Amino acid sequence: SLSSPEHEGSAEWTHEQVSRAATRRAAIWHRAAELTYQLQGGVSPLRPVALQVIVEELVGHGCRYSAPGSGIGVSTSNDGTTWMLRVTMPGVDPATAPPDTSGALMPGVDVGFSLVRLALEPVKGTLEVSPTSEIGRMATVRIPV
Repeated sequence: SLSSPEHEGSAEWTHEQVSRAATRRAAIWHRAAELTYQLQGGVSPLRPVALQVIVEELVGHGCRYSAPGSGIGVSTSNDGTTWMLRVTMPGVDPATAPPDTSGALMPGVDVGFSLVRLALEPVKGTLEVSPTSEIGRMATVRIPV
């Protein structure tokens, strides 16, 4: 199983895992220098492999569909009831990026979103992908704690 409702690790481990996974995926696209982090919120309610899949898929989406130099932001937070991961992709052009169709697998749809939703199912997590401006997207993962 990719996920578990049980908390594993420590806040430091979560932050390290998020930044390592994001950097690894961005490096494939030669975009690691464009990543910014704001990691707070303690322990992720996900197993390490699920967290890695989610971060790598969302950062990979930003790398594939945003203009070089536009930057990609990764942040985590916890308000006591919900643990959140946000990936901001200000340079994603909706004209070239595939749409998010609530996880449907069909031609032209980013399969990464479906993988993220699959990893979130066991912990009743959600993924919302929304526009941030004329050009840009924010992916928000929410998991009840």
